[in-house]
Amino acid sequence: MKMIKKEAINYIESLSSGLTRKKTAQTPLDNPGRARILLSSVGDPDRRLKFVHVCGSNGKGSVCAILDAILRAAGLRVGLFTSPHLQDFCERIRVNGRMIDGSELARLTERLAPAADAMTDKPGLFCFLTALALTYFAEQQCDIVILETGLGGMHDATNVIACPEVAVVTNIGLEHTDILGDTIAEITEDKAGIIKPGCICAAYRQDLQALLVLKRKCEACQVPLHITDFSNVQKAVLSDKDQHFRKTDPLTAQLISIDGEIATLSLPGSYQLKNTALALTAVDALNMCGWHISKESVTYGLGHVKWPARFEVLSRNPLFILDGGHNPQCARALVESLDEIFPDTKVLFLVGMMRDKNYQETLSLLDAKAAAYLCVTPPDQRGLPAYQLAAYLRSCGSQAKSFDNTADALHCAVQNAGDMPVIAFGSLYLAGEIRDLMGFEP
Repeated sequence: MKMIKKEAINYIESLSSGLTRKKTAQTPLDNPGRARILLSSVGDPDRRLKFVHVCGSNGKGSVCAILDAILRAAGLRVGLFTSPHLQDFCERIRVNGRMIDGSELARLTERLAPAADAMTDKPGLFCFLTALALTYFAEQQCDIVILETGLGGMHDATNVIACPEVAVVTNIGLEHTDILGDTIAEITEDKAGIIKPGCICAAYRQDLQALLVLKRKCEACQVPLHITDFSNVQKAVLSDKDQHFRKTDPLTAQLISIDGEIATLSLPGSYQLKNTALALTAVDALNMCGWHISKESVTYGLGHVKWPARFEVLSRNPLFILDGGHNPQCARALVESLDEIFPDTKVLFLVGMMRDKNYQETLSLLDAKAAAYLCVTPPDQRGLPAYQLAAYLRSCGSQAKSFDNTADALHCAVQNAGDMPVIAFGSLYLAGEIRDLMGFEP
């Protein structure tokens, strides 16, 4: 009997995380090695594909989404691999904006499972899914694939690919220190593993330690390094002669100036300006590699890009904004956007976080905007229990209440927000649950 979607997902989720911790002995095969065994079992389909490989700590998903929109506007058939999903497991694998069909996920799971089952060192969930995605993209004859790393770079399963066209490095922060390293430099060293001789590197302008590591890696690989100039993308300031441009709603889009030319970015949130600038640096690098992506394609793509759970407005009455940020860098970016749009307004936070995240520093950054917190447990085994989160916030002097389920917290938020915006924050797992509860499609 053929496998169905639910059975395929159950099989994939039954696989271990596949992570190797830096403070323990290395396993015989790293994740790219396991991924290669899986891909070799089906004829190494990845070797027929071209890639933009994206790593970093923050903004990876947004940069991938922006690139996807621009490259599709240029007439290319684009594969997009991102993680985690919000509502539907199939969200992780898309071709020209369409999720892989459940029957296709099941078919490819059946095809790759024998090789996985035969391995002494079993692939993890992400490793298996990487091999499945690359097989699917080759079958779909994608012109180019935007490939987001899962964790790190050098030992990430996505690093099974040969040299990408462009290696994109987003903002890097302290994360997964038990696996990647204790310092920004160590973490960058791991992420820089996606940079290979023959590509071009487009990098976010960031911490000097990170930039020095990237510079050394690029020099060793003889790879051109293009560091994003954020001044090339700014908020648009309209003069009288520019009033023919429709004024955008700052909650759903923003007018931007790209080297002096005005365009619409359909993603709200001031932090998306820097992500856009990095994506455009990657587009320039692709053109240097011989691709042909016009200014018109860039403008159209920016005006039509969608990326859920990033300062996403789910309701107007009350105003309900969903942001899947989950670390201090994300909290700073969120507060910057809130200060810009609601300069003198406190907000009601509906928050849930993972116990392995730096929730203490993250939440401290929200305090200046917080009227109160409604705490929930994200739907994942790593979720920090709501009662613990609320107790921590109360110990810091904040008003906080815990809920046994997210539906009750949502109801409380809607009933008690008044004129305050409600901001859901802290976890992409929580974001997916909220979108489900509020009736939004994947």
